[in-house]
Order: sequence, then C-alpha cells, then structure tokens
Amino acid sequence: MRIRTPAVVGFTALAALALSDRRLGRRPLDLVNQSFHRGYDHARREAEEDGPVLMVLADKLVLRYGERRVELAVTPDVYHALKAAAHGPVAVYALLHRQLAGTLDGRVSGRLTGLSRRLAAALVSAGSEIPDPTEAEAVCEVLAATLAFAQREHAGLAELEAFADGLGPRLLRLTDYATRHQISSLHTATESILLELTSEERGQLRVVVAGVHQARARSLSLQYFNHRLHEPEEIEERVTFAEGVTTESEVLALVGTQRLDRAIACAFFGDPRRLQRDVLGDAAQRLLMEMELPAI
Repeated sequence: MRIRTPAVVGFTALAALALSDRRLGRRPLDLVNQSFHRGYDHARREAEEDGPVLMVLADKLVLRYGERRVELAVTPDVYHALKAAAHGPVAVYALLHRQLAGTLDGRVSGRLTGLSRRLAAALVSAGSEIPDPTEAEAVCEVLAATLAFAQREHAGLAELEAFADGLGPRLLRLTDYATRHQISSLHTATESILLELTSEERGQLRVVVAGVHQARARSLSLQYFNHRLHEPEEIEERVTFAEGVTTESEVLALVGTQRLDRAIACAFFGDPRRLQRDVLGDAAQRLLMEMELPAI
C-alpha cells in the first residue's frame, strides 16, 4: 500500500534532508522520537519553574522557586538520640541471630565487646542527651537491658528471641517519642517556610518527599503533607514520594515531568492522571486477561 504524503511547502527540501539521514543510517521514525525527547526535555525544564517546590531531602526541608532557595533542618538532636537507643538491641540481635546456631567467632565476640562498652557509655550520657525525664528513663531501661544481654556468656538462640520479643514494646515507645519530636520539628520548619510564599504561591505549591523504598509506606513526612494539603496518599497530585531521589535537581526534574505529563494527558486523553501510570499498563491488563499463560 502506498501512503500519500501531504503536500506542504518545502517538501522537496525536507525530502532531501530525509535522504541524507538515511545515508547516515538514521531511520526516520527514530529521528522523530529523537525530536520528541528534545522537545519534551525543553518543555520539562520550563515546567520546573511554574510554581514553588517544597522538598524533604534527608534531614532538611528545602523550598525552591526561581532564584529563591530556603533550607531548614527538620530533624532535632533528640530524635537521633532516641533512634540510636532503639538501635542498640537491634545491633545485638543482628550480631548474634545467625551466629548462635553455631559457635561465636572472634570477630563477632570482639564486636559484641565493643558494643557493650558503647552501651555502658550511653547509659551515663542519656540524661544529658535526652532532656525529658520520662523519655530519658525509657532510654536507660532499654540500654540497661541490652547491655545485660550483650554481656551474657552462654545465651542461646531461644534466649535471644525472648530478649527481642521482650524489648519490642519498649522500642515502639521510643519510636513514639521520636515521632512526636520529628513531627513537631517538621511542622515548625514548614510554617517558617510558608511565610516566604504568597497565598497564590501556596496554591501552586508542590511537595516532594524523597526517600528509600522501605520508607514509602506510611512515610512520616508524606503523611504530614498529605494531611496539610488534604490529599489522599494514592493521588499524588500535589504531594509525591520520590523513591531513590537524592538531589534537588532530581526533585525539580520530577516535578517538571509531572506538570508536563498532566498537561499532555489532559490534552490527548482527557484524563490528567493518565500518564501517572505505565502508558502500556491499561492495554497490558486487557491483553493479559485474554492470554492463557502458564504459571511460573
């Protein structure tokens, strides 16, 4: 079948260019795709500047909008102290749970001795590192129980499991204390940064919480901003969890992509969220239902 080529001004010149591309081994459709990527990347970079972006990166909260940049710390020292205390018994378990099936080697024994020295020192300093007396007492209870177990000479696997099971509720209590401090600090930093924005700019605000895969489910920062912006977690319209993203430039690129994709999806498919999922996904779901594939 012969396809009619639309008559356009300058077609002869375009045909000559196409012939030159073929001689260089460039397929016309590949070049169309190349042009798409160039145009898309340019539009995405422009979309990065369409409104303010608030990002949670590690222990900092950063506002980026044009030439404006504001950075504030969001994790207080007491949070790190409580987290470290909770990590003590987990460190003992990680050192021993595989080794107790056999004989402890010198390397594990040496690490356990070193951990015991650090647990003893932490017991002495806990009161000064954790101002709240109730929280400090809870930390000391965990550290003392962990130190006592770490110094046992003939603990078996059953004793280790009982140790972990018994400390579980205490670790959750420390986690609750740490969470309260983190939410309070995040809220204070957020309120301070929002003062930099006008009412109109707040309406354009996009939030990106960067983190690792394990932190996605019930991420503290994600929940906080979903709550503040009244957005269900699965929507990802103004609040997004960015898995594996570690830099400000990556966050801005993600936001630019989302803004551009929403415009494209709305224009072509009448659904602004259509490109928030795999573009092949709908067809794949339908076609896989029609196929009889063997189980693996």
